[in-house]
Amino acid sequence: MWIAIGAAGIISLLFLFLFIRKRKTVTRPVCDIQTPYKENNLQKERKNGKKYIRIQVKRNEKRQINIRCMDLDGNDIGELLAVYHKEGREAGEYQNSNTLHVEQLFVKKQYRRKGIGKTMFHYLLKEMQKVEKEENMEFRYIYGEVGEGGSDNPRISLPFYKKMAEIGYGENGILYYQHTKRKTLGELDGFTYYINRR
Repeated sequence: MWIAIGAAGIISLLFLFLFIRKRKTVTRPVCDIQTPYKENNLQKERKNGKKYIRIQVKRNEKRQINIRCMDLDGNDIGELLAVYHKEGREAGEYQNSNTLHVEQLFVKKQYRRKGIGKTMFHYLLKEMQKVEKEENMEFRYIYGEVGEGGSDNPRISLPFYKKMAEIGYGENGILYYQHTKRKTLGELDGFTYYINRR
C-alpha cells in the first residue's frame, strides 16, 4: 500500500514539474502594439533576445497625428508628429490641400537601427488611409523638412526617408521620393513623397 501511495505521489510531482516547466517556456509576442482602434501583436526577433514596445496612435481635432513608441513601463522611445491639410480648409492655398506634413520623427539613440522608426512610419501611412476613408478625401503628397529645426540630422534622416518609399501606400499606391536641397543657409533640406495610385 505504501508503495502505491509513493508511486502516485511521484507521478503527481512529475506532472506538476512538467506543467510548471511548460508554462515557463511559453513564447510571448515581442511588440505589444496598442492603437485606439484595436490591439495587435507584432513579433520582431533581435540578437539580444525579445524586447517589448508599445505604439500609440492618436489624432485630434486640429488634424494632428501623434505616434508614440514606448517601452512597457511607459518610457518614451520615439515619437512621430504630423499634421494634415484638407482641401478647402486653408484659404486659397491649393498647394497644401490634401497633404501631410511630417513635423518630427525621433527615436532615442540606443533604440535606433532596430526598425522602430520604420514601424512608426508604417503606422502613419495606415492612419492616413483611415483619414481618407473617414473624411472622403485622397492625399496627394507627404512632405517635411530635415536639418536644424526640422526632423533630424540630414545625413541620418534623408537615407531613412528615401528607404521608406519602398513601403508603398496601401495595396496599390506607390510613393515617389524626392529630395529638395536647401539653396540658402536659412533654408532646410526637404523631402516629398508623391502618392501615385494605380
